[in-house]
Amino acid sequence: MFRNKYVYSCVRVIALIYLYVFMEWLFFVTKPSFLSVYPLLTRGLAIFISVWPFLILALFLHACVCVLGWLLSSYGTTCVASSLAVRVVPALIVSALTIILIDNFTYTAFHWGIVKTNIYTIPLYWAIFLGSFLLMIARRVEPSRRLSIFSTILLATSAVLFAGSALANNVDHTSIGSRNSDGALPNIIMFASDGVNASHLSAYGYVRDTTPNLDKWLDRALVAGNAFTNSGMTAGSLTAMMTSKYPATTKVFYPPQTLHGRDAFEQLPEILRQLGYSSLQETVYPYADAMTLNWQDSFDYANGRKLHWSVTRFAGSMQTSEQLARRISNRARSRAEQLLLIKKMNDDYAAVTSDKVETGKFMSDAERMSAVLDFIRHAKQPFFIHIHLMGTHLNGAQCCMWRGGGVFKVGSDATPSQKSSNALDNAILQSDKYFGKMMDLLGRQHLLDKTVVVYTSDHATGWDFRSRVPMIFIFPAGAHVGRVERPTQLMDVAPTLLDYLGFNIPGWMEGRSLLHDELSMYYPIFVGYHAIYWDPSAPRASIGPPMYNLGQDGLVICDRWYVLALASHKITSGKVADFQGTCDDSRLPSNDRAKTFMTNHLHKRGFEF
Repeated sequence: MFRNKYVYSCVRVIALIYLYVFMEWLFFVTKPSFLSVYPLLTRGLAIFISVWPFLILALFLHACVCVLGWLLSSYGTTCVASSLAVRVVPALIVSALTIILIDNFTYTAFHWGIVKTNIYTIPLYWAIFLGSFLLMIARRVEPSRRLSIFSTILLATSAVLFAGSALANNVDHTSIGSRNSDGALPNIIMFASDGVNASHLSAYGYVRDTTPNLDKWLDRALVAGNAFTNSGMTAGSLTAMMTSKYPATTKVFYPPQTLHGRDAFEQLPEILRQLGYSSLQETVYPYADAMTLNWQDSFDYANGRKLHWSVTRFAGSMQTSEQLARRISNRARSRAEQLLLIKKMNDDYAAVTSDKVETGKFMSDAERMSAVLDFIRHAKQPFFIHIHLMGTHLNGAQCCMWRGGGVFKVGSDATPSQKSSNALDNAILQSDKYFGKMMDLLGRQHLLDKTVVVYTSDHATGWDFRSRVPMIFIFPAGAHVGRVERPTQLMDVAPTLLDYLGFNIPGWMEGRSLLHDELSMYYPIFVGYHAIYWDPSAPRASIGPPMYNLGQDGLVICDRWYVLALASHKITSGKVADFQGTCDDSRLPSNDRAKTFMTNHLHKRGFEF
């Protein structure tokens, strides 16, 4: 049977697709990637399960080409068209594989590849692709019984593994029970600017008028006076805020780490989507992108694209395979777009494969806000919007440094620190203007009394956790106006919103509601502070177990911070410089006691050190 040219051509397509997926899997598995947190067996299974969408697509395309070739040959005296047709799809796959092999090698060895190409170097890749394609078309291939048997075994193995994983890895829907209140659900907007200290906001008493538009709403707001982040990095911080789980629980500190298992479905955006919210995320890719971080079933739209989520809620190996298939597909599409000069390819792995700070290409804040305002005008209600602006990102990564003159000035003899502080103030003021435009639009659309607005930031300037971050809730009709001086954390945002909506807070959330939970002045706030791989001066480390790339752990209790270096077990501590209120030093733990708190926190969550 396998000697039939049509049947054997399908065998070749199957074998080549497996080779294609294997080569892409090899790219991910040989360097830090989302696969690194999974056991070796799960990583291996991902090849066999993720191959299915590519197999189906390739075989369908192959069938169409073969039918077309057969129809053409039936009108002539030869079967040339039919013979060529059976070679087209295999030739395309081999040509794509050739490009992948070259691209992966040059990118790994020289940090140069398709992502770095321009109008002058792109023709080189097209020449390689077309040359490989023509060679494969011209080459006559004799049927191989070994290849046929091997492909059959691969196909059968994949089918069994796919069926078994699909049946064994379903996740139940998150249930938050019935609502405890009546009335329509309000819209929700989370508005944040990157790397902002609360102490630089006039809303928190800063001497410069940096947030005039936000200040207008303080008389109807709930202000958390001493709020802290749960991670020093954006991905870990925003994931903690959305899941209300510690970074040590989810193992998400910095890309390419992603949510996995049940954690991928247990987050606020997924709950709101269940409740009928239409949703939009305008943040920074890939550090705060829902799809990249695997926030399953979360947003309808994110960072310029519509998100498509699996109908079935998979966990375990199925979820891993779904992520792998999605990333392979994205890499193929982005390569094609780069080589066709349609869209510039994102260098997703530059931040974790280079010892140099990569600048990247980010969407401007003006573009983000334009998308947000347009969504507000046209979205069906209730809607949920997550905004994360980057103009305030003055942490040394030159991608987003404030470059405008601005309202605030310093003298020519100002120190670098004063110039940086001045730049931050101007960037915050610009961010506040965007906030003002958004609030003005809500007013014109008569949505102010139908919308909850949360104003915050992911971490303090310099990727730090030892300074306060803003956390302000503006509820409809001025509900819950006041000030919370007891220490709070970004993990408290999701429980507070669910509490306001009238739903019970799920047991998996580790944060607290600011509305009704009893808040202690000495409640410990744990912070996944510093990722080893993120520090180019530190030795390379795995992002998976047993340490999940965590180099330093942090803790805040009242007005004291603690930092534990996990490699040396050395702990340091100090005072939160801008803490609002007073603390009884006799109730604060010693360094040794704080170290015990932190190590117990990590040990309970599977860390070994």
